[in-house]
Amino acid sequence: QRERLRPAGLRRGAALGRVHVERRPAQPRRPAKGCPIDCSSTGERAAITRQSGFSADRKMRSTLLLLAAAAAGAATVEVRFTADFADAVTSTSSTSCRGGAYRAYALAASAGLRIDGGGVAAACGSTTLCAQVFASMGYNGWALNADDIASSSLNTFINTVGSKPVASNYATGNTVSFANLGDAVLLAVSSTSSKTHTYRGAIAVALAEARDAGIDFETTPVILSVNGISDAETQDILGDETASGASDGSAAILKLAAETTDVDLVITTGISGLSDGSVTYIVGEESDKSTNWAGDRVYVASLGASSSVQQIALGFANGVPSSATRTSTSCSSYDTFVDGMIRGTVDTVRIGMLCDSGTAAREECDAGRAAIDAINNKNDGYFDDLLPLTKLEVTVAFFDQGNCGSSSSPSAFVAWTSDLTPVSPVAVVGPGGTTCTKSVASYDARYGSSGHGSDALVMSESSTATSISDRSKYPNIVRLSSSERLVMESLSVVTKHYGWKRIAVVYDAADAWASDAARIFSEKLGDAGGTVLGDTCVSSSCRTLSEAGSDLKGVRFDESGGLTASKADDILDALDDADARIVYVAAHPADQSILFERIKQTQKLYGTGYAWLSGWLSEDIFMRNGEVVADAIEGARGLILAKEKAATSGAVRQSFVDQRATSLDDGVCTGALTAGKYCDLDEDPETVGGYGPQVVDTVYTLAKGLDSLGSSSDRQNPDRIYDAVVTAGAYPGFQSFSGTVVLDGIAERQGSLTIMNLQLVTSSRRRLGVPLSSTSAEFVAVGRTVGGQFLLDADVLFPGGTKAVPLDHDPADGDSGRGKVPMGLIYGLVFGLFLPILCCIGVGFYLYRRKKIDKSRKQKATIQQAQDELQAFKESVVNMRVVIEAAAPGGAGATTAPPVAPAKWYWEESVARLQAHAVVKPPHWIPYDDQTSAQLEAARAKASVGGSPVVPLSAAYHADVLQMKQTNTRTGFSRALLRDAPPPPKASSWFGGSRDAAPPPPPLPADIDADERTCLVCDVGAILQLAKQRDDGWAFGSVVMEGEDAGRTDPGYGWNRNQGWFQMEKTDVPTTDQLTKLQESLGGGGTDALATPKYWDDVKDPTVVEYFRLDPRSAATRDEYNRCLDAFMLTLDRSKFRIHSIDRVQNISLWQSYAVKKAATCSREDDPDKAARKYVRAWLFHGCPSDVVPKILQQGFNRSFCGKNATLYGKGVYFARDASYSTFPLYCAPDAQGVQTIFLVRAVVGQWSKGVKDALTPDVRDAARNILYDCTVDNVRDPSIFVTYHDAQAYPEYMIKFSQTTQHTGHPKAGLPAHRLYRPNLVEGIE
Repeated sequence: QRERLRPAGLRRGAALGRVHVERRPAQPRRPAKGCPIDCSSTGERAAITRQSGFSADRKMRSTLLLLAAAAAGAATVEVRFTADFADAVTSTSSTSCRGGAYRAYALAASAGLRIDGGGVAAACGSTTLCAQVFASMGYNGWALNADDIASSSLNTFINTVGSKPVASNYATGNTVSFANLGDAVLLAVSSTSSKTHTYRGAIAVALAEARDAGIDFETTPVILSVNGISDAETQDILGDETASGASDGSAAILKLAAETTDVDLVITTGISGLSDGSVTYIVGEESDKSTNWAGDRVYVASLGASSSVQQIALGFANGVPSSATRTSTSCSSYDTFVDGMIRGTVDTVRIGMLCDSGTAAREECDAGRAAIDAINNKNDGYFDDLLPLTKLEVTVAFFDQGNCGSSSSPSAFVAWTSDLTPVSPVAVVGPGGTTCTKSVASYDARYGSSGHGSDALVMSESSTATSISDRSKYPNIVRLSSSERLVMESLSVVTKHYGWKRIAVVYDAADAWASDAARIFSEKLGDAGGTVLGDTCVSSSCRTLSEAGSDLKGVRFDESGGLTASKADDILDALDDADARIVYVAAHPADQSILFERIKQTQKLYGTGYAWLSGWLSEDIFMRNGEVVADAIEGARGLILAKEKAATSGAVRQSFVDQRATSLDDGVCTGALTAGKYCDLDEDPETVGGYGPQVVDTVYTLAKGLDSLGSSSDRQNPDRIYDAVVTAGAYPGFQSFSGTVVLDGIAERQGSLTIMNLQLVTSSRRRLGVPLSSTSAEFVAVGRTVGGQFLLDADVLFPGGTKAVPLDHDPADGDSGRGKVPMGLIYGLVFGLFLPILCCIGVGFYLYRRKKIDKSRKQKATIQQAQDELQAFKESVVNMRVVIEAAAPGGAGATTAPPVAPAKWYWEESVARLQAHAVVKPPHWIPYDDQTSAQLEAARAKASVGGSPVVPLSAAYHADVLQMKQTNTRTGFSRALLRDAPPPPKASSWFGGSRDAAPPPPPLPADIDADERTCLVCDVGAILQLAKQRDDGWAFGSVVMEGEDAGRTDPGYGWNRNQGWFQMEKTDVPTTDQLTKLQESLGGGGTDALATPKYWDDVKDPTVVEYFRLDPRSAATRDEYNRCLDAFMLTLDRSKFRIHSIDRVQNISLWQSYAVKKAATCSREDDPDKAARKYVRAWLFHGCPSDVVPKILQQGFNRSFCGKNATLYGKGVYFARDASYSTFPLYCAPDAQGVQTIFLVRAVVGQWSKGVKDALTPDVRDAARNILYDCTVDNVRDPSIFVTYHDAQAYPEYMIKFSQTTQHTGHPKAGLPAHRLYRPNLVEGIE
């Protein structure tokens, strides 16, 4: 997030791994990263289950930082530090920075992280004002010293401050082990007798928890604050029971810095053996004594920070610390806001927030809270000039949006009276929705006999009903969304654009907004000559509110507890009876959720041929009890809505996004509010869901109005505040989060509308959490309404995923008489043409007979040629089999779900982080996915007969199935495993045959590698190509031609439709007729399609893989060698690479599988040469560890063992356009001799879509035919990374073995422009 995130160029190595070059043989071996001691011996780390208190760094943000680090070689982190002040921050003394206002001014004198190393809590004691003043001073992070920990009022102080201090060696519910400050990570230890860990153990635990929380130490600097050191800590670190005193203490600190290889800067206070103000890099164990155990510098700064603000400028070069400069700032002036806090001259304005209790609504509410916090923080660089001497004191009250219409106890009103009335706010942000707004803002709700009696300004983010525009009935209300009339005008433009005249209207008769919206929509439809379909109440009775008018028709409901499934079914039946094809819905999100869910479940009015419009956009349509309702999303697919247009590039918006970026957390979207933390459902700081932008607008608009008032008394007067808001919003208005805010004379927004469309897409914009493998639900902006016209900006996808515009009537009914052709004209045409046609037929018959005789002669010659070609094709195919007995989950014709794994495996999670996981097996077990469970189960079987029990799970983790532990290979930190084995299956087949067949075939042999334990779904008639065959009757192969009844859905655990193991007894040699179908799929001839390249050598045995070494000295292979070498070296520094060998790989079975896939893909074009240029790459690059090489050579690129290192663009096999990417050691791991292996790969990439993290398939290319894209890429305009999902899409044509001396300073960059000499196909014309 620009300068608010850590600067570019920090830290060394890549995000997923790190390469170190030993600079001299004497350098000691580096310990496991993040675990400088034998963690298992202390037993401390496994016992840590406390609440972290700080969320993981955002995934997107980590990626941005990684790319930024690779792009720059140098940067600086500025740290401003204080510690151990004896005076409370409420002091007004300017001497030695004693006063908090003077200290705050010095802290803000220049940019940088602001850290306090301890002492504030002890100095403040139990004084509430002192804690409030400290909270306003702008610190990014704070720690505790021994005096703080000993303070009896510490917990009270922490609760008042509202953020948790870092105390890595003092674990309680009110402290955290680390703090993510955005620009760095802070750890802190202090010399306290109440410690829960040693310094070394505490640091190891903190680093492990930070890493588990998503912090990437390769891109994020680590700062360690050390406040004092005891003799016991000194002895533990030095390993000397006699060590004590200042000299040994300082030596212990330096050793601690040396062995803690993730730390970049150590700041010490209260250690007499280190001179105050000194900054040095540590004394390591090398001969030059200048680096830590990892070979990198780490700086130690001893700061006397109890009388001035100390600054450290920590410089980085090539990703590692390179310099550290100390300066200090005296306190010559004071911060006016903090001084006002101390002296009691800050004006406090009490405001309330009324927030819906829904999960998606929590993100909207927290957006408002974040805006308030940003305005209140006068030292963070955001909105500091807005209300400079005013503090907004907020009280948040929650209500149930669906219960605002209750006649006895409307939820928003109850929340106001119970939570807001006691604090007497002068303004309230929220509620959204007309009924809820009416329940608290109407004259009766305010001043009636049972009213709440408040004049408070009501700022509604989403109320739009026209009835609320009457200020005599609804005083002191500001609305930041355009009125319903403007919204309905926009939807009316859409209906006119598509020519829809017959539209059904569904609305909640008990809701004021819904009645108002339905009335206006119906009026607009009538004005355009349209008709409202349906006129029935599906409830026992339906009210008629004043907002509905006198003659509103439609399908309506009136349910006090909200819409139920049965009533939703009644609505669908009524719509079906009315022959409705186009439906407008005016109902609350919870009711829409039920309705759309039932559409999917009942299939009524579902899919192609229908269109749905809604008057309320909210992600709560798809959420229930905090969980995504997948059927509601499917039922609402294609939904069309109108939404307030939101700008995305304004300065106010970007400032807000930057300010809250490091405080977002998807783990705080339910339960109690967390100070300084804000809900973020889609883990993207750039997006705010639903009406969140308008909530931010309400806060900013209120602040603008308050800021314009000159006296504190005016800021306590709701009437004056209302007038000030109207004045501030008068044309031309002002810039806010969602764009320009312009208010009319009654404080209602005059905005513009964007047409939104719910689509299942793959993109970088905000998405809902939909449990689909390759797509996500997203409200896509598809157009605008301008001057009565619908201007399309993107394709509208209607239900069923089609672009075809649905009709408003049954096509079989015709056009109700419109445009009929007169019958007299038809008769005239028939008889006028009949006689001439008879004459033509006679002449044509004579010509036909002559041509038929000639054609018969030609057909005989053609048949003979086809038979010859078929015979040649039959002789050319290698290792092909046809399926004669089906093998699929559950057996042929089975309707049950795929079987579960032989056993389900789980890993143990810390109690504090359980809420971050969607699925938890009580009390604290997190499930592995099915593929990983299969790997672990297979390893357990092999280990029982002497095989290795260790399973590599990723680049960072491995599991031991005998010790039952998962271990972080970098830190050494281990978690327990759990194996949950179900009872043995009953006597039904798990692999092929009918459900009643007995006995079932045996499971896969135990000695098959865990990452290969996948069975191939075999449909009768499918042709398979073998890659390898075992003596026990099992074979591994891929499908080259599908059977007629081939399925398209995911077959479930342990199965694959493209490649896997199968039993030879269920296959046979293909017949001539069966090969004919395959030949036809290859374009008729077939033999040419399967032909190997012209420059290949003859093979001795086409059933096995053979290698041909290219010799640069031989005239026969010199050109081929140089062609491969030049392609490999195009993006590399030749001086740093040594080529050991280049081998051509000739595997006829793999080649033919690839050739069939290539032919099928290229058949989309009439010109095969054009198709090859468009869809084929020769070559792409794929680096891999040495243990995977034999598998690729024999079986090709199987995702189970070729797709472990990356999932950013999908869970497939990754190929790079540039060798500079694939030679990175993380992907192309060297063997024990330092030799690496890379493949030059022919790939049929076909048509591509943008990759989505963890997606199992590409996006949908043709929804009507359920056809997917062929691959995914990093950049659809100029791809540098290709991800394939079918194993036959790529062929490993060349294998290069090499070594390199490259000093990697960061992860290679994806997305770079292609080299100017790059050619997609280097073998074009020479094949």
